Amino acid sequence: MAVTDPYVSAKAGLRDNVKTLIAVFGGIAGVLLAGTPFSGYGSIEPFTQRWVVASLALVVSLVLLGWCVRSLLFVLRPDLAYTDLLTEKTSDPEKLEVQKQFEKHKKELLPKANPNVPGSVPIESVIDLIAAKSAAWAHYQQNKTQPDSKAPHDRLADALALINHWSGFTRLHVRVSRGIDGVFWLGLLAILSIAVFALASNAPKKDAPLTPQIFVITPPSPVATPLPAGSMPVLPAVLFATDSHDPSPDGVAGIAQARRHLRTHPEVGILIFANTDTVGAQQYNRSLAARRAARVVELLQSEGGISASRIFATPLAERDLPVLTLQDSDNPDNRSVEMILIPMPVRRS
Repeated sequence: MAVTDPYVSAKAGLRDNVKTLIAVFGGIAGVLLAGTPFSGYGSIEPFTQRWVVASLALVVSLVLLGWCVRSLLFVLRPDLAYTDLLTEKTSDPEKLEVQKQFEKHKKELLPKANPNVPGSVPIESVIDLIAAKSAAWAHYQQNKTQPDSKAPHDRLADALALINHWSGFTRLHVRVSRGIDGVFWLGLLAILSIAVFALASNAPKKDAPLTPQIFVITPPSPVATPLPAGSMPVLPAVLFATDSHDPSPDGVAGIAQARRHLRTHPEVGILIFANTDTVGAQQYNRSLAARRAARVVELLQSEGGISASRIFATPLAERDLPVLTLQDSDNPDNRSVEMILIPMPVRRS
């Protein structure tokens, strides 16, 4: 009966590894070639020493890359292993390695003595196995009417088939091992050739002709005259409820007053100091003060016309309180944002 090849999965695994290596190698080669300065190669004057070196390195690298891929594809060729692979005289290194491996493992591969046949001895070589199989077939042809007369032949035929399957797998394994070693060195040479091409094609650029620098001097723009400090209105504090960053109605009106003054006086800026009372954790109060400052800035700029460069906001939390209190003291005057109008510094051109 036909013997199923027990090395099918192992052979498929070897071929899948080679296919993966082809994909990885092709990707690396593509990245290396894509990263080389082909534009620099095009700018080299033809037939100069640098051009010759770059051209040779490019051709060598492409040939080596193609050779690597061809070598890997050669590993995948579907060669079968027959019995004469183990018996023929050959100088092929691949076949010699298979025969060498068979000599190491022939005691496990060749059939043992048949316990059902008195006087049966172990088979020592493939040639003896073939001869025993032929003799068993001749015996079967002469004694077809006897029960189980074909059993010895089938036993020897199955043993020979298993040896053929082992030889095919071992031959593929040897080829993959030898092929991968060769591809490694070819790939290394290809990478070195690409590096030579990159260095050779990176020709020094000619110095660009110097162009005179042109300086344009424009007259300074007129500077707005700042308002006297006493002419700026005092804005009311923006009050907040406990644990809130939404201003009270009076606070919203104060923000609107500040907004109108800033929009009509572009030379004026505003300082915003956000406070909290001393109730609660310090980390939370710092976050609450920052939210109150951000909310006032948002309302100031909500209608446009006021540059962010004119607004200076800082959260003070429990520091520099409008009203000095003890810790954990609930004071509505400290839950506030102070707004102070200031003259903007004069910009120099």
